Amino acid sequence: MNKEFREDLIRYRGGYSDEIPEEILHSTSPNNNFKVRKSWFQGLVAHLENGIVFGEITEPDTIRKVERGLRRFTSERFRQKVRTTRRDIQYANLLIELVTGGN
Repeated sequence: MNKEFREDLIRYRGGYSDEIPEEILHSTSPNNNFKVRKSWFQGLVAHLENGIVFGEITEPDTIRKVERGLRRFTSERFRQKVRTTRRDIQYANLLIELVTGGN
């Protein structure tokens, strides 16, 4: 796996807060480094999709699990959610850890 690809995933995991603030956050919010934001999920989905397409993720079982997560996070049900849940964040973190080997 390309070092840059892996480091980007590690930033998605550790560079954003798992907290779920009371208020809904927007791109213009003063502190918007939270995983609850839909844009965080959109970025993660794009990064993981590129990882499969460009051969950064090659293990068949890992690809299958990542694709399952991608379907979840691109589903109409997920898009229509008003609030991201702790379970959504935990699942995304697990996908990142699966791909990076837990680091």
